[in-house]
This record gives sequence, C-alpha cells and structure tokens, in this order.
Amino acid sequence: MHKTLQTLEELRHSTDAAWLWDVARARLVWANAAGVAVFGAKSLFDLIDRPFDAEEPGLVDLQQAKPGLARDQTYELNLSFPSLGQGEAITCECRLHALADGRDGILTIAQKPIKAGNQNDYDDLPAASFGIAEDGRIIFANELAHTLFDPLKVASLQNLLLPQDEAAALLERLHQSRLVGTVATYQSLYGQREARINLRRKTEGGSVYAVAVIEDVTDRRELERSLGQSHAPKPAETLAPAEQQVFENLGKAIAKAAGPAPKVEPVRALTPPQLPLLKPAPLPPPLLSALEKANSALAIMHESQPIFANQRLVQMLGHTDALQVLNDTNFWSVLQNAPQRLGRMSLPLAHGQLAEFIVGRHMLPWKGGAADQFTFEPIGEIHRPPEQTPAVTEAIPPLPIFAPALQTSSTDELRAILDICADGIVTLDAGGLIKSFSAGAEAIFGFRSAEVIGKPFTLVLNQPSSAVFSQYFEGLSGRGLASVFNDGREITGVVKQGGEVPLFLTLGRIIGQNKIPVYCVVLRDITAIKRSESDLRSAKDAAEQASRHKSEFLARVSHELRTPLNAIMGFSDLMRTGRYGDIGNDRYRGYLNDIHSSGNQLLSMINDLLDLSKIESGKLELNFTAVNLADCFQEAQRLLQEQATRARVVVRKSFAADLPRVVADQQAIKQVLVNLLSNAIKYTDAGGQVIVSARLQNLGALVLTLQDTGIGMGKAELDRALQPFMRVATPGRERPGTGLGLPLTKALVEANRASFTISSDPGKGTLIEIVFPTTRVLAE
Repeated sequence: MHKTLQTLEELRHSTDAAWLWDVARARLVWANAAGVAVFGAKSLFDLIDRPFDAEEPGLVDLQQAKPGLARDQTYELNLSFPSLGQGEAITCECRLHALADGRDGILTIAQKPIKAGNQNDYDDLPAASFGIAEDGRIIFANELAHTLFDPLKVASLQNLLLPQDEAAALLERLHQSRLVGTVATYQSLYGQREARINLRRKTEGGSVYAVAVIEDVTDRRELERSLGQSHAPKPAETLAPAEQQVFENLGKAIAKAAGPAPKVEPVRALTPPQLPLLKPAPLPPPLLSALEKANSALAIMHESQPIFANQRLVQMLGHTDALQVLNDTNFWSVLQNAPQRLGRMSLPLAHGQLAEFIVGRHMLPWKGGAADQFTFEPIGEIHRPPEQTPAVTEAIPPLPIFAPALQTSSTDELRAILDICADGIVTLDAGGLIKSFSAGAEAIFGFRSAEVIGKPFTLVLNQPSSAVFSQYFEGLSGRGLASVFNDGREITGVVKQGGEVPLFLTLGRIIGQNKIPVYCVVLRDITAIKRSESDLRSAKDAAEQASRHKSEFLARVSHELRTPLNAIMGFSDLMRTGRYGDIGNDRYRGYLNDIHSSGNQLLSMINDLLDLSKIESGKLELNFTAVNLADCFQEAQRLLQEQATRARVVVRKSFAADLPRVVADQQAIKQVLVNLLSNAIKYTDAGGQVIVSARLQNLGALVLTLQDTGIGMGKAELDRALQPFMRVATPGRERPGTGLGLPLTKALVEANRASFTISSDPGKGTLIEIVFPTTRVLAE
C-alpha cells in the first residue's frame, strides 16, 4: 500500500487516481486529474455532474464499508463502476474525509495505474461487440454496437433480444459452454431486426462475464426466404371426379363421330439445330436486380453447374450475352478445377486469349444447398481483337474529376471550369506528390503549375502545417474514423514571393484509373475571415475592458461616498433624537427626519450599486455555507412586515418541515429575499397577497418560488426591468426606487450557482422561481 496522502491539495498533483464520494447521496464530489482521465471525462465538472444509480456496484461496496471505517485509518477495497466505463475492479485505498458541510465522505485512491476506458480495446474490432455481466447486464458497447442499438436504453441482453426468453436460454447455454450463438430478433435503432449473436465467455474473471459479437443478418435472411419461396414447387392442379367424367364422355363422343383415324405415313425426323446446353436460371426479381447492380463482375455455380453471369462479366469476357458465358465450357472448367482459396488466375476470354484476373469465392444461400459466387477483377487492361469487341457496351458510370478515362474534350471542359473557381484545387497521388495544380491554386501560392508538378504538396506549407497535413493525409488513407469524419483543417501556406497565407484545406480520396487512389485538395483563402475574427476579438476585448473600468470606477466611487454619507446619517440621527439637547423648532425636526430618511435611501442605493459593480468585475466574495432558506425568509419577513402592514398586503409562506439546506452565501440569500419581497409588496395593491414557497423536486433540485397578485408586467416591461438603472413606468402608480433591485437579485442568485426565472402578466401578478441544482442541495 502506498503512502497515504493527507490533503486533497497533495492528491491534486498526484499521478494516482483519486476520488471523493458523497456516499449518502450517491454522488462524486471531487477527483484529481488522473481520476478524471480514468473515467473518460473532459473535466472535473463534467464528471461530478453525472448521476449515479444507487445500485452502482462500487457505491454499494462503499456504502456497506462506511460504518466500519474509523478516523485516520485506511482500508483496501475492490471497486467497480460500470456506468463510468470501468467494469473491471479497481483496487483502492479508502478512508473517511470531511465534506464541505461537515458530513463524512469516503476518499478512494487507486493503488496502481489504471488504463482509462479499457472497453475501448473492442472499438478496433470489425464487428459490433459488447460486454455483459453474468446476469445479462450490458456493461459496455463498442462504437459499432452504438450504431445498431442504444446501450443507455437497452441495458441488458434480455432487453435486446425478442422475445425476452431467448436471452434466458442463451445465458443458460453460455453457463455450460464457453462459446454459444443464435439467430434472434433484436431491438435496434431502426426497429426490429435479425442478427446472429455469438457469445464467448471470458475465463480470467472480472465484471465482464462474456463478450458478444452481433452481426445483422436481416437482409440476408430476407434473401434466403425469397429464394425459398421462388423455388417452392407449385401444387398440382387436379380435376374434381365429376369434371373428369364429363371430359372422358366428351372424348369418347368425338372419337365415335370422327370414325377410324386415317393412316399417316411416317415422316422422316428432321435433325434439330444445335441448341445451347444451358439457359440462365430464373431468379427472383429482387435477387436479379441486386446481382446486376453489383459493382463487380459476378458468376454463380451450384453443384458444378453454371447458373448465372451478370452483364459486367459478359462484357469483361467479350461475349454478347449471358447465354454464351454459361455455355463457355473452357471458362467454367477452369473455375471448377481451381483450388478452394482463389486469387490470381488466368481465364479464357470469348476469342480464346487468356487474361489475368483476381478471383474471389463466396458462399451464397441457394435452394438445395449453398452455391459458389465468384467475383472477378481484371489485372491491367484486357486486349481483344477489333472484330471481337462486344456490341453491347456498358454505360460508363460517373468518374471522379481528372479521371483519365474521361474523353479529352470532357477533361478540357472540366479543367476550364475548375480554373474559374477562386478556390485552389490540387490533385495528389498516393505518395502526396502533386499531379495537377488549378489556376486558383496558382493565384493563392504564386507558383506556376509546371514548377510544382511531381513535387510534395508540403512544399507550399510552412513547417507546423506540414505536420498537420501529413497526419490528415495518413488518416484519410486508412480505414479508420478519420476517413469517415472528414471535417477539414486550418493550415498556413507559403507564398512564392515571400510571406504566408491562412487557408482552410479539405482533402478527399477518389478512385482513378486502374483502381489507383487519387487525392483531391480544395484550398480556400481565409485571410478576410481571419481579419474579421481579429477585429471582432479586439472589439470584444475593448468592450470588456471598458465594462471593467466602469465597474471598478463605480465600486471606487460608491466606496468613497459611503464614508461621508455615514457621517451625515449619524449626526442627523443624534440631532433628531435629541441626545445632546432638544431642538425647539418643529420644522427643523421635520427637516432632520427628511435628511435621515434620504440618507438611508441613498445608502441603500450605494450598497446595491457597490454589490452590482463587484459582481460585474468578478470581485464579489461569497462565503458558502449550509443555508436554511426558512430562516432567511423569517428574517426578511420581519424586516418588511411594517411595510406590508402599511400597504395592507398579506405575506404567506409554505415551506416543508424537512426541507434540506442549500450551499450558498447566507447574507446574499437574505438580500435576495428582501429585494424580492420589497418589490412584491411595493407593486401589489391593498388586499393582495405574496406567497413564498419551497419544494424539493424528484431529481433532487430545490425550487424557491415567490408569487404575488400585483400589477404584473408585459414582456417588453419585463426585459426593461431586468436591465440595471431601468425602471418600468406605471402611470398613476409611481413607486420609489433606483432600478437596481431586480438586476442585482438576478446577479446574486446566479453568483450562488442557482438559476433565476421570472414570468409576469399585466393585471395577473408575477412569478419568480429560483432553482438550486442537485449539486447545491445537501442531504439531511
């Protein structure tokens, strides 16, 4: 066991993964960088926001071990967290650690390095794979499995297979054998599909009991069924006994009326013309269409008998139709005598010459057993005598730009079109050497086409961009995700005359002549875009700096005003109370009361202004503690009860007895409630009421609600009220105020990590909701 680290600050920089758990609330509240990496999260906040099931194996083990843990002692536990991608057990050193609210949490420290996201090993498999526990729960699924079903919604093998008893039977067989398989219907993202599922039981133990490989066979099964239906024998048509008797009597009557049959001289049989030995096999229309649309030349043989050849093979061999191919005994005898593993072969053409092909063999479902399906790819160009060129030609499919197979006129036309484009277009060979350079590329880099043909494309890029392009080029050349998710790159090009130019580069792979890959580079000059971004960034920085200067100035001025204002209020209070002698003139006493009242109002406005400035400048200091919202409301109500009584407004509350505390700044929450109650009382007519309530939502968030029956506001007035120093005009209902109460309240709520929403309708009142998220609510 490694040396115990005493503080979270020491663990923060440790290479050992560490996590702090609030076991009572089934939450993760802290982790160091190594712990965040183990669970595959992007940041600590992303990790602690994740919800956990109370039945999570690792949390269950911690919950059971917590009563036995003592202070200043460590214990060793094997913990697993399947929902975070760590199904394998992690050996951890565990000890009690105080949480922010004083309760005990459990600090867990991994004792050896952990490979982050070990289920990612299965992402390289060429098939959809997932791991299951012994009871059938799906612990992880690789990337291909995510394309077939959603593991978050389909949490077990029982949920995946239909009907569900299929999974129970499969698991029972798996307990008795290491490898089992079945073909079953499963619930996919595209509805119910059929798949072959093979499960291999692991022998080394751990939370992953078995690994399953799923192969979707829906289309193949439909093909098999269609073949079976198309070749099913038709039932024999028979006549009823009564109908059969009628035809027999009719035949006898006709023979009797005709008399004896005339003598017919034997006719010498004519020699029939030589007919083809075979005819194309009748295939179901769906299968025939699929075979004809295939990109490769195809042939099918069943029990040593040729039964099909598509048009691509007909044209490739130089025959006129499929009938000639099926009766070409030389061609089929070579295939029949070939070894099981095919490859490079010499096959006879229609005119007797031989040509080299790459031949592949695949099994195809067929009536009466499997058939052999052959694919043919020519090696090089097939040369035929001019008189043997087939009359039927294949329609030329669309070819990529710059493909040599295009006619010269088409190539020149496309070249002219590309030269008009402002974007630079460059083609590269498989080694990254330049094959063509459009006029747009010449304008961007200043190089003539003849200067760069045959040279590496990195010649026109600076050093960092060369590395970026090389990585981009290698990723696109392979078969990984980089070849699928092609999102382009920002690079910097080098101009011939000197200097650099920012560019956005997109690279694509196309197929050229003889199946050789060619790469097309599209380059766009983004100098103007970069200049606009720089200008916008400078303007944003200038605006933020001006806002900071304003906030700092307001904060400094507000602070300076409070000192003389406190002296004015203190002396006026002494004079109006007559502490050092009575003032004989009643008018003077009235003036002193006005001075003291105005000072109080001015001091309140300065305090609000100072708090708002601190929040805007990011200098507001909050002391987060466990806050009881009911106590805060009681104090705010006591301060404003006299105002409510004068306005004849009833203030009511509805708080649950077991309402949990929240993590917040107590003074800020009191000020929020005072501001909201003061506004509600101020804008509610006599006889109205203000209702304050708090409730706990199902997901653990706490909602504080304030609703009044006041005059309300429209949408435009509401937007104006949320702006600092902006007041809503209420004709005939002028109320004193500075326009800082509502914006300051919203800013204080958000500074306490809660959300603030307000809705209002004219004449119907206002509703305000403050929501403290689950992470700010303490368990009781």
